[in-house]
Amino acid sequence: MNESAAMPRDQLSRRLAIACRVLAWASLLLCALHAHDAVGAVVLVGPLVLAPAGYLLVLVIAAVSIGLAFASWMIGKVRRAALNDGSAAPVRPVRGRAVRWLANGITVLALFASILVAGFECLLAAPYIAEPTGPAGDRVVVVERNVLLAGYGDVYLVPGGFGVGRKIAGYSADDGYSPMGNGTYALEWRGSEPHFTAHGTPANPVVMYPAD
Repeated sequence: MNESAAMPRDQLSRRLAIACRVLAWASLLLCALHAHDAVGAVVLVGPLVLAPAGYLLVLVIAAVSIGLAFASWMIGKVRRAALNDGSAAPVRPVRGRAVRWLANGITVLALFASILVAGFECLLAAPYIAEPTGPAGDRVVVVERNVLLAGYGDVYLVPGGFGVGRKIAGYSADDGYSPMGNGTYALEWRGSEPHFTAHGTPANPVVMYPAD
């Protein structure tokens, strides 16, 4: 195979590498958002709770970025093998190689940071669907997080019981106490308005607060 026939592969490899870098930075940007409620959002699909949905999306984007990087590397490897079947492969300028390695290194760091942050958030999150269901089929989803001796909960309303939830309240608990795990909560519906209250114990009090 001559060099001109290998050019489309070279262009495809470069485009995949660029797409990989763009997705890597996009995943890092999502993790760096100060609006925690945006990346920590809840999506309810039947009995399946996707939470924190934003961080799960970060992991998906990072996985796609890694897949594109692998595809780019494989195509580049095939191209180099084709160019070495009897003809000398073109030598890239030292500056061009340095820029490429620098870009690849930054991409790896961005992916590592994104996966670390998003993975940590997803491991902490424990989603629960509170009972009962609202008169119109609305559901309340609670996402708890326990960090060392502190516990936190975000309460979301999912209109119609399907789709993206809207944060309506939150709570904090001492000693990592879990109101949802222990069943010490109350949910009442006044029409379409949910009234959720998390209860603790004398030794592990729970403090409710409204959504920001």
